[in-house]
Amino acid sequence: MNKIESLLQTGARCTICASPFEVAHVSDKGLRLTDVNGGNSRFLDFQALQQLVEQEQLEIIYTPPLGNNASRAGLTDAQIKKLDYKLGYVRAVTRQTDKVGSRRRIAAIVRDFAQEIGDKSPPGVSTVAGWIKRWIEGGRSESALMPAPKPSRVRLEEPNELQKIILKAINKVYMNSQKNPISAVETEVAVEVAEYNCQAETKLKPPSAETIRRYIQRIDAYQLDAARYGKAYAKRHHRAAGRALYTT
Repeated sequence: MNKIESLLQTGARCTICASPFEVAHVSDKGLRLTDVNGGNSRFLDFQALQQLVEQEQLEIIYTPPLGNNASRAGLTDAQIKKLDYKLGYVRAVTRQTDKVGSRRRIAAIVRDFAQEIGDKSPPGVSTVAGWIKRWIEGGRSESALMPAPKPSRVRLEEPNELQKIILKAINKVYMNSQKNPISAVETEVAVEVAEYNCQAETKLKPPSAETIRRYIQRIDAYQLDAARYGKAYAKRHHRAAGRALYTT
């Protein structure tokens, strides 16, 4: 694992030119770092971070235990679906047997669970056993089965029309000092989709409320608070957890 991959969890700490920073937010473009000594929060993209590593100006001083700080907020819908798929098999096995090392027992449970959910291409016994092992070693946390973001694999995709509408609505209705609720974003998206469908040949299906909430959950918390409550508030509430430095 390289140095940047070690920082891909909130709460991880590093020094940049001997000054300590804590990771406050992880996105597919980079990291938001908070000065442990009470300074400003700043965003660095992966290219800038890699340059600091190559120049030997960035050092890791603390990495949280795997899975302790991960959440679904940074996952795509496809990744969430895959995570739930894995968890379904893991929980089916661990609910029915304590003998998680018995491949014969796992095979029987996997077969029954696949029939129950209508999975025509269930995972192999070795695959499920590997998921169970990671899940147990990760403190039985679902985050142990989450994919780790890879800076080298970041995809810069052009958002589709529905994504553009959702992001525009969030910026217009939610990212401001009016402190509107999420329901206001849902209303704005519904209206924008209806207007779009009046002119477009290919109609859009309005997103669910949960989909809109996931988009909002993926926003950098510092940027969100700065937009809704002001930069002074964001700086106060997004300082590093403390001045003390952790050791590995």
